[in-house]
Amino acid sequence: MTLCNESEVNGEHGNYLVKGSATENALIYLGINTGIDIVSLKQTYPLLKINQRSQDRNYMTSLHPTPNGEKLVAVKGSPTEVLAMCTWQLKDGKILALSDSERLTLDMKNDRMAGNGLRVLAAAYLIDHTTDIEDREDLIWLALVGMKDPIRNGVKQLMGEFHQAGIDTVMITGDPTSTAYAIAK
Repeated sequence: MTLCNESEVNGEHGNYLVKGSATENALIYLGINTGIDIVSLKQTYPLLKINQRSQDRNYMTSLHPTPNGEKLVAVKGSPTEVLAMCTWQLKDGKILALSDSERLTLDMKNDRMAGNGLRVLAAAYLIDHTTDIEDREDLIWLALVGMKDPIRNGVKQLMGEFHQAGIDTVMITGDPTSTAYAIAK
């Protein structure tokens, strides 16, 4: 998620300046907090190509050369869409087949996280000699990541004032229904 990311990262391990969107920055900080040297990682795997999330594709892909001459495809985005592209999973350091029961378990974990008001993203990757980063079906599943967007101060009071004034509130979101419900509640 730190490679499939457009945030600018400057500095050195332990003292970074991160510039980008809130979501992208949060993923960089997640990497930093787990001990990843982000600048070194981005130098080792420089960005060759990136495909942004779009209206009909709720995930982002990036392509990076590896030190041994292969290519790394990094993917992050909608858990449902990313999971559909995965045939394999990284589990306990081993690449194993992804079974239907494990897919169901991941779907349930995603629903549970979203139901707790988290914005959930999935991560997957592939290393081979490809330059094609579109519509893969052979990716390796990595993880679900949940982020909490705090509700701004004063929103609860503002919603009360709207309701007292007879103004109906409507939520428009690209998040799953369970996330939207938890946030609205």
